[in-house]
Amino acid sequence: MTNHLIRLEGEGPTLCNKNTCYSILFFSIILGILLRFYKIGEQPLWLDEAYSYWFSTRSIKELWITVPRYETNPPLYYTILKVWGLFGSSESWLRSLSAIMSIGCIPLVFMLGRLLGKPIGGEWIGAAAASMFAVSPVHIQYAQEARAYAMLTFFATMTLCAILWVMRHPGDACVPLFAKGSNLKNREKYIIGWAPLLCWITIIFGTIFTLYMHNTSVLYVLTLTLVIIAWFVKDLKFNYYFLANSLIACLMVFLFWGPYLIFIFHQTRLIIKAFPISPPNILSTMNSIFFLLIGKGLGYNGAVKLIMKIGIFLVVTILAGVGLWNIRRHCGVYVSILILCSIIGPILLELIFSVTITPIFVDRTLIYISVPFYVSIGAGLMTLRDLKKRILLFIIIIFAFLYGTTNYYRDNQKEPWNEIVHLVTNQSKLEDIVLLVPNNLEPPFSYYAKNYNKKPEIVPFPYSFPGSEGVITFNDIPKINRLTANKISVWVITRREDPFDPNRIVINLLLNQRELISKWHFQGGIITVYKFM
Repeated sequence: MTNHLIRLEGEGPTLCNKNTCYSILFFSIILGILLRFYKIGEQPLWLDEAYSYWFSTRSIKELWITVPRYETNPPLYYTILKVWGLFGSSESWLRSLSAIMSIGCIPLVFMLGRLLGKPIGGEWIGAAAASMFAVSPVHIQYAQEARAYAMLTFFATMTLCAILWVMRHPGDACVPLFAKGSNLKNREKYIIGWAPLLCWITIIFGTIFTLYMHNTSVLYVLTLTLVIIAWFVKDLKFNYYFLANSLIACLMVFLFWGPYLIFIFHQTRLIIKAFPISPPNILSTMNSIFFLLIGKGLGYNGAVKLIMKIGIFLVVTILAGVGLWNIRRHCGVYVSILILCSIIGPILLELIFSVTITPIFVDRTLIYISVPFYVSIGAGLMTLRDLKKRILLFIIIIFAFLYGTTNYYRDNQKEPWNEIVHLVTNQSKLEDIVLLVPNNLEPPFSYYAKNYNKKPEIVPFPYSFPGSEGVITFNDIPKINRLTANKISVWVITRREDPFDPNRIVINLLLNQRELISKWHFQGGIITVYKFM
């Protein structure tokens, strides 16, 4: 324990002017604000964002008791968005909550690097990592979505910072949280102000909020827990006071999050039954890893660009590997293991779960792993003794990320539900009917339909939302006939209909009964609008 404290408190060489590091952080925050709010309301809400808005309009009781029975994401983000929505419901306002959380994460990334200490150049590492986070295409993309992923990244990073503080200050971490009697002497000897207590509080509530952001984040928390246990056994030698503090923290987390476990078990079965996700393969996994770490997937768009992507990926991965070795040399084995496992642990656990139980591997649920990856890159840059080479390589990485960000602004096209609603409402009559297949299309359609005074009857099919989406069968034919009888025109809007109407029962039945007047494709054929008479 003493050796850890000595390494932490040692002065080491001055690798970067302190004011320069904080100037870089300041400009990173300014740049992060500009990039995250640029064109934030230009694109319409897509399906998942419309879900967020729809859920945020439910009552608190419904959000925490009824919604978890059919929605596969925890209700905390929707609850916060509900409060946020009291002041507006435009696309830009709904998304601005994510943008603010992502901006708030920039100083947390800096803090994560700074906690590595002076001997390794922690402040420079933090400034470099914060700059990469500020211009990262993947984090800008999800900062501009009304979904929980930016908030998940914020709380996951906050938790990681607190755990790293514990590992860098083992003496303070082993002070009893509720010292009594003679133990007060130990508290006065080791504690440094309010920092240890604040750290444990941050671990508790950071973990709770992380778990309530997305169900798969339990794998991230499990990864961090396993690293802490190994450190506790090897370095702390089963220290009793640290064990007591940890058990108090675990108990607090379980008291706040434990009751939600019953919904997680139910939602896992629901995902298996009603939300099919393609199982991961080598190509899709590599594509996700590229996207998470450098903000660009492996999609082929020319040999030169593909080679550039691979080249950038190899450079930053090698730098991160060197950085982990640098962290191990200056901060100890378990600090480097913590950073490494927070990068690869959640990926491996999601892959194992996907292969052995049911597919859950979706890259956006893992965007927080890029934060310790950027810190590792920063630590790798610090191994370059030549300051000019270090700065040059840093600038190259920043410009590579900015290039990906410009591509995001250029290529980002969300589902045009505003155009779809405008088309249907302007060309339909009050005597018409609009069938939404499946029923989960109601949130995006109703979000934009509220702006129109006159609109036809809108019917989610086969059940009203938020009922089970289900698969349409031949038993639903009488219901279709009943709904469409005596209607002048029948409009059908489908989105990825294969899982919900694999036999195309709705479309084929209407083709046999009516004439197909018009057909429109949106978002590359993902969404189709039919008009029958």
